[in-house]
Amino acid sequence: MTTLRHDTSLVDEVWLSNAVAAANTNALRMALYQSTGDASLVQMQVQSVADRGGAYMISSLRDEDAAVVREKALAFLAEGAVPLQRPEAADLEVMLTSFEGRELGPNELELGMEQLALTAFPRAVDWKQVPSEQVRESVRVAIVGAGIGGIAMAIQLERLQIPYTIYERQGAVGGTWAANTYPEARVDVTSFLYQYSFVKKYPWAHHYASREEMADYLEGVAERYGIRKHIQLNAEVVAGEWDAETSSWRVTVRYEDGVEEVANAPILISASGLFNKFKLPAISGLDDFKGEIVHTAQWVSDFDPTGRRVALIGNGSSGSQLMPHLARTSGHLTVFQRTPQWIAPLDNYHGKVGEGLQWLLQNFPHYWNWHCYASYAMTNNAQFMNNIDEDWIAGGGLISQRNDAMRVFLTGFIKDKLKDRPDLIDKSIPDYAPTARRLVIDNGWYDALLRDNVTLVANSIDHITEDSIIDASGDATVVDALVLASGFEVERYLWPVDYVGRDGATLSELWAPDGPRSYLGITLPNFPNFFMMFGPNGQPRTGGYHMWSEIWTRYIARAIVRLVEEGAKSIEVRRAVFDKYNKMQDAEHGRLILQTEGRHGYAVSAHQRDVNHIPWITWDYAAMLMNPSDDDFQLS
Repeated sequence: MTTLRHDTSLVDEVWLSNAVAAANTNALRMALYQSTGDASLVQMQVQSVADRGGAYMISSLRDEDAAVVREKALAFLAEGAVPLQRPEAADLEVMLTSFEGRELGPNELELGMEQLALTAFPRAVDWKQVPSEQVRESVRVAIVGAGIGGIAMAIQLERLQIPYTIYERQGAVGGTWAANTYPEARVDVTSFLYQYSFVKKYPWAHHYASREEMADYLEGVAERYGIRKHIQLNAEVVAGEWDAETSSWRVTVRYEDGVEEVANAPILISASGLFNKFKLPAISGLDDFKGEIVHTAQWVSDFDPTGRRVALIGNGSSGSQLMPHLARTSGHLTVFQRTPQWIAPLDNYHGKVGEGLQWLLQNFPHYWNWHCYASYAMTNNAQFMNNIDEDWIAGGGLISQRNDAMRVFLTGFIKDKLKDRPDLIDKSIPDYAPTARRLVIDNGWYDALLRDNVTLVANSIDHITEDSIIDASGDATVVDALVLASGFEVERYLWPVDYVGRDGATLSELWAPDGPRSYLGITLPNFPNFFMMFGPNGQPRTGGYHMWSEIWTRYIARAIVRLVEEGAKSIEVRRAVFDKYNKMQDAEHGRLILQTEGRHGYAVSAHQRDVNHIPWITWDYAAMLMNPSDDDFQLS
């Protein structure tokens, strides 16, 4: 049997004991079972532990079993010889069921097995037989955007040896993480989920990566997988038009110097994402302001708030992350809050990955896989808070047991944080359900509100003058600088490109009835050989963006492979399929607070429907994206 020996000579027993104590014992249990086959490990009973007042239910070991797991892990490390096992699907089902402490349906099991990332490239696409270089050249691909999605797509194409070019309008790789350079920008999804499954054991410095760390990660992945040389920076795609005669897209690219060129690509993929166009607040007089104005999405590196009277407009994720920095550095900070946010605490939000845990992730066989899976499994909890429970409401509840529990938990957190300032409590508690809009992570917001140099104005802004902000009550606040954290124009899908499909079809015509729509968030009728990542209603209910990028790219790559292997020139979703899917989607949205209470967030459009989110449960949506169905697409 093949074995792998780990050098533990540089660490003593106490160090190893402390390292093992830092592990997620449920994940450690599975990693140990996978390496040893010790049946007693999977026979341990998992308990469902309430977290955040019962909003989350976490699968956890009893204390006595956790102690046994740690003892067995230390003994295993002391032995030195590690049998390497690759479990069969049936054994993996046993392991996942044991980890969760419940039965899993087929779709949940399939996605869970992928998330374990036990193979080198878990969501790989391959040819039945690799076609000639000439044939592969005939499906050259143009990708719009070099963020998380564009990088994932390019790596999939690189594996298939399909030629491609990525056009990126910014001067750096990374998408959102290249654009948003404001102080304290940070990922609010754990690093062990917000990563590619094919990049194994990346040594994250923080449990939640800083902007700088994530940008370095993406740049490094692009270099490591050989796609960097295919990326054209400062190259903005401004138009794409389908040419029926050549069965290809005419892609107009504008470069930094203003020069435009037209490239021909049989396949066009938009990976421009959702947060690609920042939004200016619609406030009268904004252009009249004589002081400095800076937007979080166009941060000015030399902006210095020291000693100045600064106004912050916007309290979403960007504004709440930035606010404590402004509070610490400005002379006086006035925060203008139109609507309070549900701002939640998060363990280890600024925490570094300790030396012991890092050692386990790098050295304990299979622990990295199960630690990452544990992060995925925990975040799955969040999607169930979106469901409306009519029976619960009939019994006097507000939304559902879980959602109401989260409301109680967060309300208690706010009241505790602001107990010395009761005048701020009513201003800080929202009147809508948690997760009706995205939960904001507490980066020190409430602590900063308590500072003597911070004022909260819980009132809408009427207008702005040369040096002041006038609120709806007529009160004036004199300021030297405005910081705008007003978010993004999320209805501007595929911006800034003007796409024209078959027979002159335009997006404005397709979306005229009731706003942006798509099939599975990926494709559109009348737009042959065109695919999107994070298109309309393409935001999943939970999971990391890298994970979904891999799932989307597999679906798109399989469509391209099918196109080539069947000798066709174009592939296009059928209009009847598109219409039926969207009708089903609308019905499903009616069961979620994202739609019914979504007026409080960015998701609901002027057409009064959610244009951003997928309503399906995470693993059911992933199952829809396994293969492009023969019945869904027409080839020509």
